[in-house]
Amino acid sequence: ANTIDILLFSDLAPCGISIIFLSDTMRVHILIHILTISGVFCKFHLPTTSHPYHYALYLDIDVDGGVYNGTVEINLNVTQATDRISLNYKDLSIHTNTVRLRTELHNYPYYPLRHTEYDESAEIVEFIFDELEPDAYLISIPFNGTIRNDLKGLYMSYYWTDDGEKHLVATTFLAPIYARMLFPCYDEPHYKATFSVSLLHSNKYQALSNMPTITVPQLILPDLLLTNFRTTPKMSTYLLAITVSDFFGNANYEENYTVYSQPAQIYMTNYALKFGQQSLERLEEYFGAPYQLSKLDLVAFDDFLMGAMENWGLITFISSSLLYDETSVPTKNLQALSRTITHELAHQWFGNEVTARWWSEIWLNEGFATLFADLITNELHPDWQLMDQFVVHTLQHAMDRDAAFTTKAMDGPIETLQDIWSVYSYLPYQKAASVIRMILNVVTDAAFQKAIRNYVKRISYSSAVPQDLYDQLVAQTNGDEIEKIFKSWVENPGFPLVTIKRMYNTSSFVVSQKRFIASQSKAVPDTKYYIPLNFATTRNPDFLNTKPDFFMTPEQTNMTVTMNGLNRIEPRDWVVANKRVTYYYRVNYDEENWHLITQALRDDPTVIAVANRAQLIDDAFTLAKYGQVPYNIPLDLVTYIRNETHYLPITVAIKHLTELDRIIRGTSIPLRDFMKKIFADIYNRITLKENKYDAHLLKLLRSEVSKFACNLEVEECIADASDQISANDISPDTRPAIFCGHLRGTKLTTWPIPLLNTKLSNIVESERMRRKYSLELQDICQSFSCVTSQTLRLSVLEMTMVDGNNLLSSDYNSILSAIVLSGKESVTDILEFLNKYSNRIDAKYSSLGRTIQILGEQVKTDMELELLKKFVNEKIYGLHNVTPEMQKIVLTAIEKGEENIVWLNTYSSSIDDWIKQHNSASNLMKSFVVVIVPLLTIMCNKIQSGY
Repeated sequence: ANTIDILLFSDLAPCGISIIFLSDTMRVHILIHILTISGVFCKFHLPTTSHPYHYALYLDIDVDGGVYNGTVEINLNVTQATDRISLNYKDLSIHTNTVRLRTELHNYPYYPLRHTEYDESAEIVEFIFDELEPDAYLISIPFNGTIRNDLKGLYMSYYWTDDGEKHLVATTFLAPIYARMLFPCYDEPHYKATFSVSLLHSNKYQALSNMPTITVPQLILPDLLLTNFRTTPKMSTYLLAITVSDFFGNANYEENYTVYSQPAQIYMTNYALKFGQQSLERLEEYFGAPYQLSKLDLVAFDDFLMGAMENWGLITFISSSLLYDETSVPTKNLQALSRTITHELAHQWFGNEVTARWWSEIWLNEGFATLFADLITNELHPDWQLMDQFVVHTLQHAMDRDAAFTTKAMDGPIETLQDIWSVYSYLPYQKAASVIRMILNVVTDAAFQKAIRNYVKRISYSSAVPQDLYDQLVAQTNGDEIEKIFKSWVENPGFPLVTIKRMYNTSSFVVSQKRFIASQSKAVPDTKYYIPLNFATTRNPDFLNTKPDFFMTPEQTNMTVTMNGLNRIEPRDWVVANKRVTYYYRVNYDEENWHLITQALRDDPTVIAVANRAQLIDDAFTLAKYGQVPYNIPLDLVTYIRNETHYLPITVAIKHLTELDRIIRGTSIPLRDFMKKIFADIYNRITLKENKYDAHLLKLLRSEVSKFACNLEVEECIADASDQISANDISPDTRPAIFCGHLRGTKLTTWPIPLLNTKLSNIVESERMRRKYSLELQDICQSFSCVTSQTLRLSVLEMTMVDGNNLLSSDYNSILSAIVLSGKESVTDILEFLNKYSNRIDAKYSSLGRTIQILGEQVKTDMELELLKKFVNEKIYGLHNVTPEMQKIVLTAIEKGEENIVWLNTYSSSIDDWIKQHNSASNLMKSFVVVIVPLLTIMCNKIQSGY
């Protein structure tokens, strides 16, 4: 291949395209074909003719003025003769007349800048010179910019003091491609370099960056400080971080570990200070390598684009993901922020020291960080049982989304700049973590840990591709099978449904696989996987050993498994596959085995592992929803739940019964009565009454059960909620249930409901109060889903239109979304309301997307569907320039409404029949208890008396 061929082909490599050189003719044909079908497929990649190895970044940041100027000096190597240096930048002003380029060893002469070219769509600027031979160069670029207000690049945050003063804060968020908004750079993850940062800022602020300061900040002018930071290790541009603030720090000076927050919240940093250090120490032990830098700062901001960002040495968080106060923060948030802290700390190895080469491989960063968030936090809080919880909050979350017909593979290609941001989905997080957890169990903990240690050591301060990981796993398992297994899950979309069909006259069963698709109308793609299999049975209920007993290969459509010896199964024995839900797939059984499992759970739920109990419920309801099993399977199964005591199976049951209720409510099917009978028993064991010695999982269980029970109008829950709100005895864990129970139990039919109205008014009266009580405001808005009467529902809607109510667009959308869920007439009521105030909707509701989406989910009659279509045509398409995103939301909402109608026509009668039969059986049992038991008592008394 000649030079230009090599350049063109090498530029395609980051896009995930490999070329096999067959012949000159074939090579050119393939190249032309790829460029033709992909259009601008790789247009947004920087050319590979140069790469950086050091940045010296100087910034003069005027926080109060909202502007900054700076200079970046980039040491770079030109690796191929070229006439240009290409960099990424966006929304900056570059002073091209003072751009300077020279060789690194000579201060003069400067290479004359002939001109610049900027490709706005690719966000690439090209500085064009005379021919540059391969050598080391230094380019100096002066620029200036505005401190942004969109949470990207260098942006402005702020907080309010208790005295009502507004304090400004400047900070950065540079992932994935926002470093180019801060300074011109090579803004691709594989271009690693060191950084030296100097910041000029007002002396009323302190500056932080990735590294410690070199010396005490220097006073340049009476009100200006210059803060110089030590040089970082080699890292990607998206990991650079800067903050300029008047925050306070809570520090362990011996470890150089500090947690920063606004001054009034510094008391809320104690948990993160202690837990973060414990988590970091455990990660160091696991990797067999110390944390890489000489300091670590964690900083909380009220305004943040995501939950947290793993910037090396300066990890930044949204406040709710770092700060904890037990009097105001729910237990579920404590658990979430603990996992988030560990997730970001794990990134110091996965992502920072070893970085995915390109965004299509970001699962190498995020998948490991997500898994280790649970692995390490579980070791520090074993009573939280996070590796069982993983099945619900991570694996099931991934499966819900990964079942779409259009889902992508974990290593799907990146074709546009917009695709880069879209990679932050469930795929590199929850799915990747689930797949990595599966591989861990296949190779064993010890082999996995050794492979990971070698992987980090080998790729240290460099960029990785999946093959680097596969190589280390192969080295620890003495064969390439593990690579084939791993690849089948990384490179194929979706996941399989494994079906077990028993042969009851033998000790055998047939196992088959097919890809699971959340649809009854779409053809199932012929995707196959390497599937690890294991089983627990009545006679061998060992759920602790999760190693695979068998493997099913992609070439096998089905296989016969025979259980012999101690594992032999008899006809009345149950079989459960995928012990502790270690592997990433759903399982279906023949109907008889489902019945055997159900009976076993009714007799003693603990005979089956808690993770499997949660997954059995999830699988059964999901399979029924898409026609894989009849609805009597999940409905029979869930009846055992009244005897369940563990948080996980109960919360999964609540999830699916809530979804079922959403579709069925408004019909004549008495599903809510059925649910109420079950959850009244569960609620009365738990109640709203809290104890300071309550275990972590009990707190989570009480929160979920009480909210559901009050929504179902369980009398005891309504009464308890009324008592506690009257006494103002409201904890953050029970607050959603109390607000819901208060609305369910109220006799008032118009707003305001005094106690809730007072709380709402006090919170929204100022931005300071709104930020301070944001979690309580969220609970109040969501509680409107518990409004019972149509008149009260309409009254609440009217309240949102009253001028001067201090509600923001986010509040309106939250309230509207909750109201949609409140009752059988809610869709009609909402649409009538939106039509009535269509001329004011834009001013009140910044986006109707979420409301339209929920309306579609609630539609269950042809009349409601027609009303929704009419509203969309007249008030959305008719009055607005509709964005592609809104078009997608609208189409999805209408499709969802149509699916609901089809589903009701298909399944409602069978569900109704089951509930009637269940009620008849229950009534018969009650009659038996009422009539037979007293007769037996009389007979026993007579026998004892000698008659």
